[in-house]
Amino acid sequence: MNYKRLELYLWWKCNYKCIFCIERRYIDEFYDKKIEESEILKKLIKYKKLGYNHVTFLWWEPFIQENFLFALKLAKKLWYTVLVTTNGVLLPFEDKAKLFLSYIDELIISIPVVDEQLQSIINWVKNVINFSRVFENIKKYWKWKFLKINTVLNKYNYRSEVLFGILSLLDDYSDIISEVSFTYPDIDYGYYGRDYCKENLAIRYEDIRDEFQRLEELYKWNILYKIIDVPFCFLPSEKYIELTDDYNYQARLKEKEDGEIFKNWEFEIPRRRAHTLKCKWCKYLDVCWGYSSDYVRIWREKF
Repeated sequence: MNYKRLELYLWWKCNYKCIFCIERRYIDEFYDKKIEESEILKKLIKYKKLGYNHVTFLWWEPFIQENFLFALKLAKKLWYTVLVTTNGVLLPFEDKAKLFLSYIDELIISIPVVDEQLQSIINWVKNVINFSRVFENIKKYWKWKFLKINTVLNKYNYRSEVLFGILSLLDDYSDIISEVSFTYPDIDYGYYGRDYCKENLAIRYEDIRDEFQRLEELYKWNILYKIIDVPFCFLPSEKYIELTDDYNYQARLKEKEDGEIFKNWEFEIPRRRAHTLKCKWCKYLDVCWGYSSDYVRIWREKF
């Protein structure tokens, strides 16, 4: 069976307003918008008939959406492999974890930071999550296939001592974790502006390299982590090259809420990446996505 992943935009609510979120401008505008169960049914059946066998439910925090459980149950009845990305907001609660996790095959949890004080700064709305409880409930109620942890790097969490705290927690649950990734943030330059991006988001690639070198020196982890969306020439060593591109873009299809199909990823570099003339002579050209296309505008310097 060929791998074909459908990505559906089905909801708009979120319990966070993270400093690095590129969807923040739409959260308030569409917060009360709702996709009816009949529309979810039609879309899942339509694409199942077209050969899609994996589904990702997108847009903000799924666990607080009214139709989330309905969508999960329906997807499983249609024999989709279900991937859910979450900040884990309901997973510390045992009854909620038990209810939802049985319908989820693949799980990506966003952990910006473990420290609760820093959590409240990064998400702006002062919500905090006990991630130890999240993992305990996952071990108890989830028959795992794939569990990935992702941290979006920003000015509050990219230091090695903060990342060390995340990895220390994850190390305790390395038996159930498939992947750990650290992602250079997507940057909505037009919405946030240069000053905000420079103050909160746009870490220099050199700084990321230096902090991850310190992590390597501090501890030998039982888990393997990778760094996403950072040019390969800035990574500490070539060992990251095979661990960086975490999606098969040629097999993905994104459908917007109005039914419009996003164009195929095959001929474009994902997530606002860019190559320069300098990259033409790079030995990583065939596998590297390049640098953030907003990098030059933010730092006023050439890459």
